[in-house]
Amino acid sequence: MHLKTKIEALKVPLISAGIMLGGFLYFSSQSETVEATGESTNVVQKGELVAAYRPTHPLHEYRIRATGRLQAQNTLSVVGEVTGKVTYVSPELRAGKRFKEGDLLFTINDAIYKSDLLQAEAALASAHVQLKQAAADFNRAKELRTRGNTSASFYDTAETQWLVAQASVKQAEAQKTRAKELLSRTRISAPFEAIVVNESLSLGSYVTPGQQLAELMDASQAEISISLQKKQMAQVAATYEHGGEQPLKVTAFPSDGSVGSKSIDGVINRIESRVDPLSRTATIIAEFKEVFSEQNTGLLFADDFMAIAINIYSEQPVWKVPAGVVRDNGYVWIIDEGLKMRKLSVEVVSVEKGQALIKAPRLLTGVKVMKTMLPNEIEGKRVRLYEDRS
Repeated sequence: MHLKTKIEALKVPLISAGIMLGGFLYFSSQSETVEATGESTNVVQKGELVAAYRPTHPLHEYRIRATGRLQAQNTLSVVGEVTGKVTYVSPELRAGKRFKEGDLLFTINDAIYKSDLLQAEAALASAHVQLKQAAADFNRAKELRTRGNTSASFYDTAETQWLVAQASVKQAEAQKTRAKELLSRTRISAPFEAIVVNESLSLGSYVTPGQQLAELMDASQAEISISLQKKQMAQVAATYEHGGEQPLKVTAFPSDGSVGSKSIDGVINRIESRVDPLSRTATIIAEFKEVFSEQNTGLLFADDFMAIAINIYSEQPVWKVPAGVVRDNGYVWIIDEGLKMRKLSVEVVSVEKGQALIKAPRLLTGVKVMKTMLPNEIEGKRVRLYEDRS
């Protein structure tokens, strides 16, 4: 009876030990597999399950994006240049209205300026008469001097009068030119195809020199100033050089904060030679034609913010990958043939809408790039692979 009690007491720990041993063998079988290699056998850890992505179709052309403000290439503040009363104002001289180059905007009373021009013309005619007479007197004095029939003082006086008459003609010509110029300033015309931004004059109002009367903007040419960081500027410069220093193509399109709704194509023709001291950025100028044409009324606006896409060429292949595969903005994990993680340094060109453009030191075609983020990512770590071709 005593022996039976001892046996019964031993059953519980024996059963527990058996269960633990079975569990150990089960989990060992789940975490390890046997792999035969030639004559040897290696134990391989299955590792964590990860998704991978295979980049295809390397790019040599891509776009970088920036933002800027759309502006007329030329703006003009129309100011009074002469004093007088406004005698005519074009009915089209209102904000938003258009003028062709040479169209009359307004006129100022020109009566005084016409009179001044007539006086200047008369003074010039009189000066020419005096010059003609002085020249004849001087020629006669020279002839008499040659014969020895005149005094030195007579000759000197004739010469002086001739020189004074010449100066008088030049002065009269200058006065006529000035009078003519002042008269022309009583008629103000559009210097280019223009849109009226604002105006502040009316028929019968009195204007003075320097008084601002209207503001016009060029309807035919527009531009956007684009600020670029060092890396972007290097990409633009390399593309410019690759293209034989031909203008770079750009597209401007509405951004989230834009009022306008139309995209426009243009070129980069200018790169400023100084760096902004505050932002430490360089500025390039994109130019666009016929932006503010009548057909674009209500679709494009001056001083509106727009996004800009610049076409860039890269001699080194560029790869488009899901943005999530890039770690710390500087490397990706690739899965080698032995299902081990390998770190590959990359250069991030841009990130947009969940996609990243990257440059890598070696070709990525067919390489398995890990998409899954693991809590513990280390070089050489073995993983199980699920390929994601999306």
